[in-house]
Amino acid sequence: MLSRRAIGTHGVRFSNGALIAVAVMLGVVALQNAADPLGSVAAADNRAGGAPDGLMAFNAADQRVRMIAALQKIETRLAAIEGKFNAGPLPVKVVEIPQSTSSQTRATGSGGSGEANTP
Repeated sequence: MLSRRAIGTHGVRFSNGALIAVAVMLGVVALQNAADPLGSVAAADNRAGGAPDGLMAFNAADQRVRMIAALQKIETRLAAIEGKFNAGPLPVKVVEIPQSTSSQTRATGSGGSGEANTP
């Protein structure tokens, strides 16, 4: 066992001060709960059920249902796009062809790959 001299009076004072601070905080929390025991239950009901001031209450199950519905809608649209690609060749209509200068044609070649042609 450590003697009182080994700990020192500073350590004991600090321990006593910390215990007093914890006791005061517990007392404040107990007084707040004793002053309005039903108020916290009503506040919890407001958060869980109807949302005050037009705010939307968080409901994890409802959020998951909406997310699943959105994913199903995305899957349906993606399947429709995939079906169009797999149906055969796609008709392409060129609306505008940019004019190429002769220097661009020499530098990039007729394919327009961006790489210079070497003779």
